[in-house]
Amino acid sequence: MDREAVEEEYTSESEVRGNDYVNNIDSIPNSESSSNNEEVTIKDDNSIRILYNNCNGLQPTSMIRNKLRQQIMKKKKGYLSESLQYTKVSGIAGMMEKCDANIMCLSETQTAWEDYKVRNIITKEFKKSDRYKTLVGSSSDAMTASVYKPGGTAIVTDGSWSSRITERGRDPHGLGRWSFIKLIGKNNIKIMIICAYRCCKGQRIENVGETSSYFQQYNLLRKQGKKNQPTRAIHNRHEKICSKKRTRF
Repeated sequence: MDREAVEEEYTSESEVRGNDYVNNIDSIPNSESSSNNEEVTIKDDNSIRILYNNCNGLQPTSMIRNKLRQQIMKKKKGYLSESLQYTKVSGIAGMMEKCDANIMCLSETQTAWEDYKVRNIITKEFKKSDRYKTLVGSSSDAMTASVYKPGGTAIVTDGSWSSRITERGRDPHGLGRWSFIKLIGKNNIKIMIICAYRCCKGQRIENVGETSSYFQQYNLLRKQGKKNQPTRAIHNRHEKICSKKRTRF
């Protein structure tokens, strides 16, 4: 595959989606250019800023293909121009920079986080803007044919707060419903941040796709001997979360 073919294929598949996501960052209002209620204000140095985004997938399959293309072009002493290397992950990293955010919570990452190759590729992409960033992701234990796996969550923490993380983890029941991190702030104040994703209401098992998050969780719950519906199962963890808050975990 020569350079022109690689660039043409990559442009048609990834640049349109990924680059649009990156370009939309420029439309984020800030305190200097907008006076509406959605303006991004200047963050105080003694505060933490947390963003949330339903990213509707991090496009892990495209990232792996792009990585392979880069390796092929490197061996042929070719290259991919910088303009063709935008991804949705780089767009999210850019959003963090634009908004001066310390932590980004992502839902519906659609990524099989148990696959170390795709996990490393995404983590390295985030670290291009900050080498000390950390990432924790959660996906279900259901088997899938590729690294694309509907549902899932992730939390990205920048370098200024990564050193304050005392614990990080994911849904211990293998359903991929949430990720969490525990932080130690000033004066030893403990902070627990949870990013959760719940399946849409009103779904029925006979009407959903076999790779959907609902289908994954429904079958995993049945294997565990539980009859809860996926949309209700996450509510059953509410009391445990509240108990952690009362005891300051």
